[in-house]
Amino acid sequence: MSPVKRIKPVARSRKVRGEIRRQVEAAGAGRPEILELDGGWTPRLDLSVRGPDIVVEMEAPGLGPADLQVLLQPGRLTIKGIKRQDAPPARYTCLRLEREYGAFRRSLALPAAVVPDEAQAFLENGLLTIVMPKLRDRRSGDP
Repeated sequence: MSPVKRIKPVARSRKVRGEIRRQVEAAGAGRPEILELDGGWTPRLDLSVRGPDIVVEMEAPGLGPADLQVLLQPGRLTIKGIKRQDAPPARYTCLRLEREYGAFRRSLALPAAVVPDEAQAFLENGLLTIVMPKLRDRRSGDP
């Protein structure tokens, strides 16, 4: 009979996450429309076009304006932040921990050029909304 091998779930989880990241990066090489993931956890987001605007809505429960940084570069939007975990009280026993904490970064290619000076961001009820007006084509007058 062979000895029982102990599984180290944290180490295995990191190894699997690293392999998944390598596979995603390899599949998205040279394709700027692929969303980039980086950081300790990944808040979910939606990217949409609503008339003349490009809109990003990202889940941000428990985050305040001081916890977030929004960077708008030509053709790319990056959202960085940190979700802090309160220190547990004395004599604390956690029975289940599913919420994620720590630093994160989401970076994505924008589907059209935008007017950076007119972009607006709102944080309300745990939802970060970023509205970016598309750059109008001056020749045709179309958005």
